[in-house]
Amino acid sequence: MTTRRQLFTAVGATSTIAAVGGASIPFLASASYYSRCLLKGTKISTPSGDRLVQELQIGDEVHTLSGPKTIKWIGYNKFTKEEGRAWQDSVMPIRVPRFAIDDHTPSCDLYLSPGHSIFFNEALIPVMYLINETTIAQGTPSETSALEYYHIEFDTHEVIYAEGALVESFDGANRELFSNFVQYERLYGVAQSEMKPFAPILRYNGGRQELKGLVRSLVSNVIDVRDPIQIAYDQLAKRAEGMLV
Repeated sequence: MTTRRQLFTAVGATSTIAAVGGASIPFLASASYYSRCLLKGTKISTPSGDRLVQELQIGDEVHTLSGPKTIKWIGYNKFTKEEGRAWQDSVMPIRVPRFAIDDHTPSCDLYLSPGHSIFFNEALIPVMYLINETTIAQGTPSETSALEYYHIEFDTHEVIYAEGALVESFDGANRELFSNFVQYERLYGVAQSEMKPFAPILRYNGGRQELKGLVRSLVSNVIDVRDPIQIAYDQLAKRAEGMLV
């Protein structure tokens, strides 16, 4: 099992993942290149009830924090690996178990790609920064040699309900990493630029998290110097401890 620290310090490592619909795609194991999607089987809230993400289509409506929105496009990728080999960290799902966020969400286990953001404390935080190994950890629903990911796009960047939890929609960035990106170009022409984020997106750059951790350990008895990601991590880790009692 890869720990939260190991996931952060994998910067610079490279791996090759096979993607359906194109040649093998090299991924840098850094925050910038981690997949940002919903795993096949995830239930999404819509005006007609919860629906599996793989059953949604362009033109369908989905519940968002801003109200019902119409799907403009759905990005798709399928990753495969040889039997007996481990998944690369860049595509290995992160499991957010039932009630890991609060007393109601997610309503059942939620599986996100590492770079997919959860809306928490009025900000969007990639789930890989929230791994605590007690509740939120790497994992797949079952042993599998294939992972299928979907990402829902609207005209604007939104927050949707996935298994009841609040997570981001696609923001238009790195569209070419999806195996079906040509479909978007056929429908809409040249891809639009990255959208204005629904809320602040919190990410670490380089070794900033190690520096913050050191400063925190030295002076935390005097003043709270935690950054917003550390605060969110601590809140969810504390909840995880309570769930074990």
